[in-house]
Amino acid sequence: MAESPTVGVRIPSEWLEEINALCEQTGKTKTQIMLEALAQYLGKNTVVGINADLGEIRTLLENHEQRLKAIEKKLAISREED
Repeated sequence: MAESPTVGVRIPSEWLEEINALCEQTGKTKTQIMLEALAQYLGKNTVVGINADLGEIRTLLENHEQRLKAIEKKLAISREED
């Protein structure tokens, strides 16, 4: 597989803070966030965008599974107390 070129760019600190927050919220890497933004800006509907969407769906599913387990655990405790 061909190696992708590397590009360095300086960005405002505030942007980096927002990117880091997005990474925490979505479970995506900074590279994924920036590639997705560039693809959208350039009007590219590429595998990058599809993979980013799949990553987001995977993260959402994992979050919902964790919440469901927590609810199931609480219900089991409540049933034992009755």
